[in-house]
Amino acid sequence: MANAKQVLIVANDGQSRDLLGHILVAAGFGVTACTDGRRLVEILGQRQVDLMIMDLDLTTPNDPQSMEVIRILSEKSILPRTLMFGENPDVDLVLSLMRQGVVDCMKKPLKATEVIRTVRKAIEPATSQTAA
Repeated sequence: MANAKQVLIVANDGQSRDLLGHILVAAGFGVTACTDGRRLVEILGQRQVDLMIMDLDLTTPNDPQSMEVIRILSEKSILPRTLMFGENPDVDLVLSLMRQGVVDCMKKPLKATEVIRTVRKAIEPATSQTAA
């Protein structure tokens, strides 16, 4: 699976992280997962990912909220194509994140078919641009 598209999952909720990982691996994607923004920045500094999926509720002690992480990555021009997910996504927050480069937002509970469809749709434009 060396040519599998690489997806980075960032979520401090182990159940969501494991569910997304299982769905994506079963669909043929390569998956790396982490629990916080600090580790996320380290991973992006070490390897290329085709897509990042981040929990909107990502807040842990000593870790900036997801909005701040997106802003920092966007400013450093290292923000990969990004999907967000959350239980009750605030429309204003989602719109603000989309202005900073987030592609889409999925609502919990996550359904396998929706996750796969949304991930493929988000990766497809990046694949077309690289092939051109």
